[in-house]
Amino acid sequence: MVLQDEMQGEFKPELVIPFAVDKRQIEDLYEAYISTKPFYPDEYSKANVIEKIKAVYLPFWLFDLHSSGTMNATGEILHTRTTHDWIITEHEVFALDRAGSMEFNDIPVIASSKTPKNAMDAIEPFDYSKMVPFNKGYLPGFLAERWDKPQEACQDTAKFRAGNTMESSLASTLGAYSNLQVHQQNIQNSLTDGSYALLPAYVLFMDYDNDEDKLIAINGQTGKVAGNIPVDPKKRNGFFLKTFLILWLVFAVAGLAWFAFL
Repeated sequence: MVLQDEMQGEFKPELVIPFAVDKRQIEDLYEAYISTKPFYPDEYSKANVIEKIKAVYLPFWLFDLHSSGTMNATGEILHTRTTHDWIITEHEVFALDRAGSMEFNDIPVIASSKTPKNAMDAIEPFDYSKMVPFNKGYLPGFLAERWDKPQEACQDTAKFRAGNTMESSLASTLGAYSNLQVHQQNIQNSLTDGSYALLPAYVLFMDYDNDEDKLIAINGQTGKVAGNIPVDPKKRNGFFLKTFLILWLVFAVAGLAWFAFL
């Protein structure tokens, strides 16, 4: 937990998205999520998780980037027609050149080394229209974390995300061909601005079966849930055993009925 007095100087956020989902709503959201994981261990039950999960303002760097790129590819189209006794196939090859640019605003990158990046990516997106200038009045009643990864250490992650989107956008304009091959591409990303923000989340680290910590994360604004839920072997094996016994019993009864009929 970070004390309000520590949110000063370089650790003072510029922006914050207030919590919009309360603990009562979290119960329903988690119950719906865990119902899709029928073999979850008892440690991951709603009662156990909701009792321990914490509402935390997590530190993020938000990056604005300009991305530009070029892509060179070839595409092929085959035309087949029949003339008298001949089958004629026309093979056309097209040179495809694409270029474009995109502007990205507020690409979020978690600024805490203690929180897995993949989990934070999984609960995106946040609604930035609800973001407001930081005020300490949003902190009472919540935990908060301050950054321990400097902005410079997180820039490459933002550039990587922007580059992937730029690449996919260029590729989407190539069109439909029977054989499409990208031969060369060049993506350039340049940082135009960056800001420091606190974003809301409910988090709980689970140390299950002496395995690595498994994180449950819930977006504190939208309620989106993500978690690495393990499988309880006893529940899974018990389910398949019961299913097998029921099917065996059904077929056995059906066989006896058929034998009696004969």
